[in-house]
Amino acid sequence: MEVLAGTRPVSQLAPWLHRDLLTRVQLRADLHRLPSPARAAARSGERISLAHRAATVKAVHVSRVEEGIYEAAAVVSDAARCRAVALRIEAIGRGGWQVTALEIG
Repeated sequence: MEVLAGTRPVSQLAPWLHRDLLTRVQLRADLHRLPSPARAAARSGERISLAHRAATVKAVHVSRVEEGIYEAAAVVSDAARCRAVALRIEAIGRGGWQVTALEIG
């Protein structure tokens, strides 16, 4: 959520996200930062809530798919809305883990 908000660089997620996902997350973050009527209103002094700010995890469910592979679903809430997040986490190498699939609602 912090990457989408522009408060964290996507490069900080590189150790934990598959490289294909890094590209997708960066693209979504870039699209979020494009000019929009809401952002123009914010710059003109109107008060609006910005998505992805102060996000908190409200619920998490994790299930084991097979040895070394887990899938998780979470509900993440910020000032603007609640979102569903789904991900697949797989064991890699010597005790490491990597997110290999990610969907953010």
